[in-house]
Amino acid sequence: MGGMIGEMWTSMAPTGKVIIAILSVLSVYSMAVVVERLVALRWASRSTQAFAAEAQGVTDIKALRSRAAAPEYADFASLAFVVGGSLEEYDRLCAEEDDGDLILEAVEDATLRNVDVVVINLRTRLTSMATVAGVAPFLGLFGTVTGLISAFRGIADTGGGGLAAVSAGVSEALVTTVIGLFVAMPALWAYNYFMNRVDTMSVDIDNHARRLVHSAVLKHVTLTGSRAGAPRHQRRTADGGTNVSAMPDITPIVNVALVLLVIFMIVTPMIREGVQVETPKAEAIEALSEQDQSVVLSIQGDGAMFVNLKPVNRATLQSELTTAYRGQEGKPVVIKGAENLAYREVLSVMDVCKVVGAPSVDLVASRVE
Repeated sequence: MGGMIGEMWTSMAPTGKVIIAILSVLSVYSMAVVVERLVALRWASRSTQAFAAEAQGVTDIKALRSRAAAPEYADFASLAFVVGGSLEEYDRLCAEEDDGDLILEAVEDATLRNVDVVVINLRTRLTSMATVAGVAPFLGLFGTVTGLISAFRGIADTGGGGLAAVSAGVSEALVTTVIGLFVAMPALWAYNYFMNRVDTMSVDIDNHARRLVHSAVLKHVTLTGSRAGAPRHQRRTADGGTNVSAMPDITPIVNVALVLLVIFMIVTPMIREGVQVETPKAEAIEALSEQDQSVVLSIQGDGAMFVNLKPVNRATLQSELTTAYRGQEGKPVVIKGAENLAYREVLSVMDVCKVVGAPSVDLVASRVE
């Protein structure tokens, strides 16, 4: 397995390696955020529940403020932060106003603002996780396109194709696509999970804070009803604000996969057929299997030569044949010679095939009907 992965990495183009490196960094970052958010939300939930149980029934403002400022609730206790901030607003208003209704409304508004601050803190780094979930598939798609370009370049270099020509580019395309989805799917799941958990915690914090602050403030203010009809702020919890959508669009990835399938369906028959040549007729011939065919050298009656589908001449025959035969070691070279071609022409190209390392050659003939 390690050797196969190493060979695949070595055969990749620099663009594919850079994309995989970026995706690896994004994967590590998203997993680190998952671990950090799991720990932070767990402690925040436990501390909130502990503070709610301890402050239950406390109506003395000084005692409640003292408990909210306790060191054990300083870091993770979101409820203690909301209650403490609301009571600080109450102290400030008492020094400036004597209207109980105005004070109570302002304290409720302060509670809402503090809850919003808590929600923002609880959602720390979740937006970056949504970005990873949205960007990773498209980085994989970019790698798919570059791998596809590499596959076409391999076909152009060899003048035909075959697995040796296109396998590196196609494997790069598929690997980057798979890694992109592998990075995006856990990040998307974690993002949705944490957003739902933060929404649930924000509702719980808002309810506890309102009850604790309201019961404490009512003991110290007198309501006159002067602002009974004043509009109140709406709660901005699970249904409020604008949610970030991290759903990746997989349509381009499916389209590229279909294009790859079509390319294989079209190119593979072309690779095996080669250039059309009127071959000699024979009564007893043995069919060549797909495994036996590696490189097809076609020679037409006028002397024109083709390595797979790429035209060559006598001067470039050996170099082009060497390039096309790379990765096909041990397989015979298939020679398709025209029926009116002089035998010495066939012998000369057979010598070239021997130079490039082909153990044997197969001569193509047409069966007599």
